[in-house]
Amino acid sequence: MLLGLLVKMFLKSLVFLVFISQFVHSEITSKDYLNHYLENKENTKLLKVDFVVIQNLNIDKTDLKEKWEPVLEHPDLGKIEDSYKRAVTTVILENQ
Repeated sequence: MLLGLLVKMFLKSLVFLVFISQFVHSEITSKDYLNHYLENKENTKLLKVDFVVIQNLNIDKTDLKEKWEPVLEHPDLGKIEDSYKRAVTTVILENQ
């Protein structure tokens, strides 16, 4: 699953870089581009580009674990055995 996510991110980045590199190597100035756009805006399609922001989730994992341990160890809830799922759960609880 992580490999698939990394491949998707790589492909999106590659497409973005190819798209941007066309404008970097072109001989059209930004003023020429703007004039062309304004003259032909009825025939011009806009392209929406989504950016992904990656947040560092390594914020004092031990503090979060200690803070949310009473919730995670509550007897009415099922025990989370997997350490990764447990860490993600603590981050989700903290972000709420």
